[in-house]
Amino acid sequence: MLNEERKNEFLDEYYPDSKDNLRHVLIRMFNMEDAIGKDLCECNKSELLDVYKNMELSVGTLYYHNNLFTKYVDWCINKGYWDGENIGKSIGLNDLSRTSKERSILTLDELTYIANTYENPIDKVLILAPFYGFSSKDGYVDYTIEKDCIDEQNGVVALPERDITVPTSFCELLLECFDTYTYKMDKATHTMSGRGLIKVKGNAENEIDITNIIQSKYSRRFKKDFPDISYLKTVDSGIVYYSKKYAIENKILSSEQLWRDTDYIDTVFGRFNKKKINKRTFYDRYAVLIFSIEP
Repeated sequence: MLNEERKNEFLDEYYPDSKDNLRHVLIRMFNMEDAIGKDLCECNKSELLDVYKNMELSVGTLYYHNNLFTKYVDWCINKGYWDGENIGKSIGLNDLSRTSKERSILTLDELTYIANTYENPIDKVLILAPFYGFSSKDGYVDYTIEKDCIDEQNGVVALPERDITVPTSFCELLLECFDTYTYKMDKATHTMSGRGLIKVKGNAENEIDITNIIQSKYSRRFKKDFPDISYLKTVDSGIVYYSKKYAIENKILSSEQLWRDTDYIDTVFGRFNKKKINKRTFYDRYAVLIFSIEP
């Protein structure tokens, strides 16, 4: 850490508690100065982004790190320690997304492309369903979908706890599964049975059970072909997508305004069977992405 007295002065002024997590975040950043040979506030944009890349964090976390850095540089300028530009203010989400540890979400176009690389309609349903909100409280999709629960004309699927609006194309995929009696894999073709990906209960023409759309399914099969995909990322991608749509439809321009909207949690998170979400999770996990990703 360079200019240690200066850093301690800043930390003591803003984060005096030695147990404060933000204090330790800043100390970690300051300790990277030895490798670049200059105070962080003197870094150019490329050097600062290299620092962020070496931290191996998600884009949302880097966004808050950059806010802390910007606060430090403003302090240095006000104290007369630095008379140059606050480079942190020129760093946007697109910059951070290129240096983050991994992509935080997938777009609907990307998921649709992935789904369409598989021949089986079952696989397409398994990939897209978490994005549209087919998830239960414990993170699994465990619904039996009867044929008469699918309203293709209006794009609605009736689940035990709620109705979900989906594109008619997804309704068509679900209906196609009812007529799927074989499951094609790389080296074999399997006949559908009670142990298959679609568990037939009673009359095969009337209901399907998609209990196997779980995290391990993503890990075992889809992630092998597409390393950037995961079950939780797909759910989060859907939350961001529908949050963005909600914000646009209700003319909401900021994360603070969205959080204060009384219907937002029930409308968007209720779709994903999440009745509650705390404020910190909303800001840390979703807020940055909601206002940076097009629907």
